[in-house]
Amino acid sequence: MRVFFVATERGRKTLHALQRACNVKIDFFEIIIGASVLTRIRELGAMLRCLMGKNSPDVVLWDSFSVSPYLLGKVARRRGIYNFVRLRGDVWTEVRGKLQVPQTLGEYAKQRTILWIATRMIRECDLLLPVSQFLGDRAVSETGINPAKYRPLSTYIDTTWFAPDDAAEQAAVKTEHGINDKCVILTITNFNYWDKVEPLLHFAPVYRELVRIHPNLIWVIGGRGTYLTRFQTKLAANLDRETPLLQPGWLNAKSWIRACDLFLYFTGLDGLPNVAIEAGAAGKVVIANPHPAMREIIRDQETGFLIDSEDHSAVYTLTNRLLTSPALRQEIGTAARIHIQEQFSVQAVAARFCTILDEIT
Repeated sequence: MRVFFVATERGRKTLHALQRACNVKIDFFEIIIGASVLTRIRELGAMLRCLMGKNSPDVVLWDSFSVSPYLLGKVARRRGIYNFVRLRGDVWTEVRGKLQVPQTLGEYAKQRTILWIATRMIRECDLLLPVSQFLGDRAVSETGINPAKYRPLSTYIDTTWFAPDDAAEQAAVKTEHGINDKCVILTITNFNYWDKVEPLLHFAPVYRELVRIHPNLIWVIGGRGTYLTRFQTKLAANLDRETPLLQPGWLNAKSWIRACDLFLYFTGLDGLPNVAIEAGAAGKVVIANPHPAMREIIRDQETGFLIDSEDHSAVYTLTNRLLTSPALRQEIGTAARIHIQEQFSVQAVAARFCTILDEIT
């Protein structure tokens, strides 16, 4: 079995996992974002020669929605090559959100083209590999494909890289960040989508109340993107001036996850957030809203907590309970790590991919 994998640089992570754990030959072709027209033509030519040659692949896995994969997918189908499409995020909500803000005609046309190509590629592929059941169901509702046409294939994380620390190691990391006397609630997110970050604003009044009884508490928010300034403005309007708040911008996820005591992740737009999986792998308790993708990461009250972000009283009660009970945090965090190892390790994800390949042979 030979697989032809077409992706942007971020796809190398998936590639490395499959190469290490699957007994298949995988050729990687990178789509360079922002490349010149000449470079794109060369990319197209190289991929076309691979598809048309004597040693053409058995499967092409497309991990990018753009003109080249769309056109090359048509060539592959004519050659009798299986076309798999990887779906990482809710492209429909993402694009429609971008279309709601003022933009140039060129940007508008670009977003409409992405949406059209994504929809066409998903309709025409042999198999869709969304990172979550939620995204698979979303694709069905948006494109009308047969539900039997997709197989969830989650992202993976290196569970050894995010291994839990003991108390001394955590204290050392806190000292490194200058917060050695703080109890840390951590949020890391992408501010490029307002639908994604807006639910976090519901935690502001809860945090304001928590700080009154936990004066050493600090909410660390990491991330960057288009809506960061807008978020900061709205957040400040819901917090007292004296309320401690650290917003370090883009930060080292592993280091800050090691330093935190709780991980907070309220979202309105996610396919399967890696950072929440990483926090669980590190033995941290994740508090999240019941966004469909989060239900696939967290078993409520067993490996984390799913709670309505708008129910401020319930969020306050839960968070305060966790802050005052290290034993409960340890119990849930340990269960979370076991769950993540079983579902999102390199071995688990690669085994699912091998099973999918076996279905077509």
